[in-house]
Amino acid sequence: MPPGCEIVYVKDDNPFIQAAKKVALESGCVKQSTGAVIVIDNQIVAQGSNAGLRVEVCPRVVEKCATGKGYHHCKETCKQDGHAEEQTAKDFQRKALSSEGAEMFLWGHWWCCEPCWDWIKKIGLTKVHLLEGATEMLDLDASK
Repeated sequence: MPPGCEIVYVKDDNPFIQAAKKVALESGCVKQSTGAVIVIDNQIVAQGSNAGLRVEVCPRVVEKCATGKGYHHCKETCKQDGHAEEQTAKDFQRKALSSEGAEMFLWGHWWCCEPCWDWIKKIGLTKVHLLEGATEMLDLDASK
């Protein structure tokens, strides 16, 4: 995790983690649907997912890719534009909002990869909320 950044775990009944879950479940990813929302003053101001073409079987699973590996398939096969964190950051950026008091809630992952942290920091955020127990529930490493 980058210096100065933090992950905060929230319970499943948190309304913003539930909103991120709703966004995730509408995505096209069959392996690990993810969704994120950015909240300022208890209002959702941006959202995004790892949406793409829905395929029957994830090529990362077929190739038994470890977590963090084989993401080229997401772009080449599933036509994803990016991870949920990146898409949410771009939505936030398009709206030209101030990052003061803004926090991201992410459902469907148990961590944020380095490129996603780069996007999160680029828009001025340092805190990501994840689902409590996400590490145990969502570590879907296809190489195992």
